[in-house]
Amino acid sequence: MRTLKSVMALFGSLALLLGMCVLGAATASAADVVDPGTAPPLRFSTFNMCGHKCVAVDKLTDDAYREDVVVRETDLTGWKADQIFLQEVCAYQYDAIAARLQPRGFTGRYVATLPKGAVDTDHHAICLGTSSYGMAVFTKGAFVSGTDLDLNTYGADSKRQEPEDITSPCIQSYLQNRLTWSCSAHLYWEPESSGAALRNAEALKLAAKVKQWDDAGVPVVVGGDFNTQPWNGGTQPLYSPAAGSGGALGPGSGTMTEADETDADFFQQKCKDLQLTHCRSGATTYEDAGGKRKIDYLFFASRFFKDEKGDSQPRETTVSDHHVYRAAATWSDCGPAAPTAGGVFRVDATGALFRYAGNSDGTLAGACKTGFGWGNMRHIARQGGTLLAVDQSGDLWRYPADPVTGSYSGSTRTKAGSGLQGATALLAPGDLDGDGYPDLLVRDAAGDLWRYPGTAAGGYDSAAAVKAAAPAPGTSWGDYKALLAVDLVRDSANAADLVGRDTTGLLWLHKADGSGGYAPRAQIGNGWQTYTALATPGDLDGDGNADLIGRDHVLDKSYGNLWFYKGDGTGGYAPRVQIGNGYPDDEPLF
Repeated sequence: MRTLKSVMALFGSLALLLGMCVLGAATASAADVVDPGTAPPLRFSTFNMCGHKCVAVDKLTDDAYREDVVVRETDLTGWKADQIFLQEVCAYQYDAIAARLQPRGFTGRYVATLPKGAVDTDHHAICLGTSSYGMAVFTKGAFVSGTDLDLNTYGADSKRQEPEDITSPCIQSYLQNRLTWSCSAHLYWEPESSGAALRNAEALKLAAKVKQWDDAGVPVVVGGDFNTQPWNGGTQPLYSPAAGSGGALGPGSGTMTEADETDADFFQQKCKDLQLTHCRSGATTYEDAGGKRKIDYLFFASRFFKDEKGDSQPRETTVSDHHVYRAAATWSDCGPAAPTAGGVFRVDATGALFRYAGNSDGTLAGACKTGFGWGNMRHIARQGGTLLAVDQSGDLWRYPADPVTGSYSGSTRTKAGSGLQGATALLAPGDLDGDGYPDLLVRDAAGDLWRYPGTAAGGYDSAAAVKAAAPAPGTSWGDYKALLAVDLVRDSANAADLVGRDTTGLLWLHKADGSGGYAPRAQIGNGWQTYTALATPGDLDGDGNADLIGRDHVLDKSYGNLWFYKGDGTGGYAPRVQIGNGYPDDEPLF
């Protein structure tokens, strides 16, 4: 929120106050803190930077520190924001922030709302008089396109009524591997008595575009400073009907959920009286002489997101009269998977863990982020719905899936072994010897394959480890550049077989015998050297047979396509079908 005028056209003195209604405390209550360690996996921040000078404190501030406030929202040891929405940002500040975020995988878009040389109502130069002033959005993930939404209202003479250009920069990108539109919003700032009509009209234009994208099946996120409180007309077109109100307007009329609308600590009395679970309210995001109010928002398309949660951060009083406002959410179709459900896991370059569930046609559903910090693991294997991992020290850890979210966290892991720093492969084949306990297969640096029998306590008996016979005379298990545990043959053994790819690209099947060993190998394919990774998705298409997946390499690119091989239950498979593209080289896939 700011009062401004351009040197190109003077529009009179613009009031600062939006109203005197005080909303809650300066910071979120303890019950609603969005903790970086436990918050849902999709992360967002919005911040009105107050240009180079904060009107409320009337003090110049250090631009480098102001930029630090924004950049640190993306720290992998902190909030890990996927998207950042900025308002009242100088062009030179945007350029500095963009330069620092680009190495972290972010793409930005800036739009000027006032030109270079603009001044505020006290005739102070905005942005030092050296650059334009406007808004920005930053998104982490593959960039697709961008656009600027003209939200200005126009009179009969086709001239803009607002003294500042009300335009929202938007980016279409892949938010954690899903195509999404993201827009930064800054609506007209006059109080309800004089500015509501323009602001409400702008909100209607924004909501209409959101609905157009929503109807086309593309998720939308909107973050920004709406310059009005939740129960007023400037937010009603965005809130979905599920959000009630203590004001005369009643429920929302839009298609979105606001991050803080479930925080009962800030509910208006009418919402409490009606025992609503969603209310058009929320924690303080702005402070001035007129009081403390919520005027900053993070909205999510309701049918694509769930578990939204918002939290206003402590205010940087020498930087802005706004708080940094954070929100987290989950994709609506993400959650715990059945232990036998098919799917693929991937660890990206930042160490984030993603799960792609299988569809009945053999394709993959959208990515669901299920963990952080997996980049330091030497090996990872799936054991039903549990993950086993060997870290850099050679310790073996068991990660159970969270029963509510399906995520994997270091807070719930248990140690299952040690001394595996020399391992070159880790496999979780299930119960190989028929004793009722899942076993572990480990290949050592010498190329020997060892079976560690499972125990009733959920561990593995290293003292009873058994070395498997060589794959064939004169060969070693180390000859396989890829080694998989997958039940390709449905038989009475009911144990995972082994599939290995040698250096020439031949694919070999080692059929489990049900007593801990394997039958002589049989060739089941050739030409598999084209793949940079092989994965065992289990029964991806739900037909009862285990399948295979391969990732190839696209010439002159740093990524490859994903190919599905439908298993037939007898050790064979159907011709491959492409089910994905753009999967980066060298990232673990399992």
